[in-house]
Order: sequence, then structure tokens, then C-alpha cells
Amino acid sequence: MEDKREICVKLLPVLKACYNTRDVINLEYEAKSETVIATLCFSGKISHVRINVEGDSCASMVRDIIRKLM
Repeated sequence: MEDKREICVKLLPVLKACYNTRDVINLEYEAKSETVIATLCFSGKISHVRINVEGDSCASMVRDIIRKLM
């Protein structure tokens, strides 16, 4: 079984390294709701984006996160 929390931990440095997603400061997987909460900091303002990853495979989860943040 894939560890979706681990995927978030490993994906975060990649997102921070990319110009278009450098404002992402945290990715948190919530198992109960099967969502990822992305925390962004843009111009000193904190915002959160909820991403539905219910039933996603590991690759689909990464794709959904990137699509939502781009």
C-alpha cells in the first residue's frame, strides 16, 4: 500500500524548487477525508488549498496536486 503522507513529504521540495509552485510551504495529507491541504505563502499572506485525492494512486495523487497548484 502506498503511503500518501510520504508522497507529500517527498513532493514538497520538488514544488519549492519550481518557479510556479515555490510559494507552497507545506503539504499535509488527511487520511479521514482523503484530501491534501497545501499551505501557500504569497507576499506574506497564508492561504490553504484543499485537494481531493480520494481513491487516487500515487501517480494520480501527484498529478492532482500539481494541476491544482498550477
